[in-house]
Amino acid sequence: MLDALADDEVLDDAFDPDVGFVDPLANAPPFVWEREPAPIMAHADEYVGQEPAEQTPAEPPPAAIVLPSDDVEAIERELGLTNIATRAGLLQARRAFMWANHPDRRPEWPSDLATRRVALANMLIDRTLRERRRDS
Repeated sequence: MLDALADDEVLDDAFDPDVGFVDPLANAPPFVWEREPAPIMAHADEYVGQEPAEQTPAEPPPAAIVLPSDDVEAIERELGLTNIATRAGLLQARRAFMWANHPDRRPEWPSDLATRRVALANMLIDRTLRERRRDS
């Protein structure tokens, strides 16, 4: 019923012009417990002198994740581009790098880092393919 009343109507009902604001709970009956609450330490005597329960050791915190570098030279060394002689070898290196570093396969890495590593590897392999095509 109170939900339907506007705030002003509720305040008007609680205001007596002769007395001022009236406490709606002033004439309410006192609160009576239906049952007596249990004392907090009622059963404490049962535990006096007992050995404490054996606690399992806490698990160690997870090891810190070492994030790979997104440095161009580090990725170039990781790809091993100077050691790959053929176009098929470069394409195989690209597939292997993507398999190991794709953002969908590395949820523990920040997605921008994994995306940047994949993009840099693609750029390095494409550049190497263009250079070798031009040289031949």
